[in-house]
Amino acid sequence: MLLQSKYKSALLCPVLLASTAPSLAADIHWSGFASIRGGLMTDDLVRPAFHNLYQDKEFTLKKESLFALQATTDLGEGLTTALQLVARGHEDFDVEARWAYIGYQINENTQVIAGRFAIPIFKFSDTVDIGFARNRGRLPTSVYVPFDFSVIEGLRLDYSNYINESWNYQVIATYGSWDGIIPSTALTPFSAEASNITHLSVELSNEWLTLFAGGMTTNFVSEEFDHVLVDGTLEQLGLKDELDAIDYDYSQMYISEGRESEYLMAGYYIDYNGYINQFEWTRYGTHKSVDQFNDGWQFTIGKRFDKLTVLLTQEQNKQNNSSTNFHDVEDKSLAARLKVVDDLFSLGNEYESLSLNFHYNFHEQANLTMTIADLEFVNKEYNKDENGDYANETKIISLGIDIVF
Repeated sequence: MLLQSKYKSALLCPVLLASTAPSLAADIHWSGFASIRGGLMTDDLVRPAFHNLYQDKEFTLKKESLFALQATTDLGEGLTTALQLVARGHEDFDVEARWAYIGYQINENTQVIAGRFAIPIFKFSDTVDIGFARNRGRLPTSVYVPFDFSVIEGLRLDYSNYINESWNYQVIATYGSWDGIIPSTALTPFSAEASNITHLSVELSNEWLTLFAGGMTTNFVSEEFDHVLVDGTLEQLGLKDELDAIDYDYSQMYISEGRESEYLMAGYYIDYNGYINQFEWTRYGTHKSVDQFNDGWQFTIGKRFDKLTVLLTQEQNKQNNSSTNFHDVEDKSLAARLKVVDDLFSLGNEYESLSLNFHYNFHEQANLTMTIADLEFVNKEYNKDENGDYANETKIISLGIDIVF
């Protein structure tokens, strides 16, 4: 990851802290979490199915396992700091500073944070990596896409209060920037930058119900996406020369031409007398570009039986191919071939899934999980197995242990 090298210096923090006065070191609170999770796919696919990481029949513990260490300090008078170091298996356990920020508590309701932190683009954004904190092993990837820009550098304002004795609410406003890698299943992951990230989210909750919604806008810049992925795809399909001949405006396919990108989310979460019901919806993409909008949702029902929780989840990811008109040209043949480009950048991501999740809390600081997910590809011609045959569906099986310490 591009961000990784910028924050590896954070590894020096324990050394520096150890060299400080004992009175300062005593104010540092250390905690951590870890997940050892293994899994496999029942078919060998050419590429992973929509950010699910698993790609073949070989069982592996590397794809979803991670270790993390967190240090927090309370410097008094409302001033705090936080540092979270995470090492992920699918990144060869290279250490990254996921959080690194200074916080100031203005009053009992308001806090401002400056540095590197998570923005709530999911319901469980702050705990997305903490397997122990959720009642399932794997989060639905139709909603919980591993976007690097869920963690940014900037300013964040948190305000919380009560409406009455039963209801409380939280409003989070964020402004910042980001640079890193955007994952892609249809194409090669690409490096990008985002400026003027503006985010706002609201959460309203009582003892058993949580309602939430939010949105983010930004402007992405990516030379790799525009001139390697887009231009390269056009050249491979033999379209570049024809488009040059008609003086085609390539900016309507790029994401770096001042296009506004947006991310929207909404949902609810119910946990009542051991019964669980959850719905989440997301929509994201770049206006008037080949990076069209994705609509993802997940619906979960379940029941907690003492230490065992069982969840059934239906989810879907769908591409909205009406958000651009870059393939509208006079030449009908050329327009049809440009539509193929549209399909290559989008349709391979579409899928539906039904999963069964088991969560067993066998220890006050550890739990066991198992997920069995059936994936059905909406456009099977874009998903092939190792023999080149079209793959209509596959299954993912994963199990693991999550701990906190």
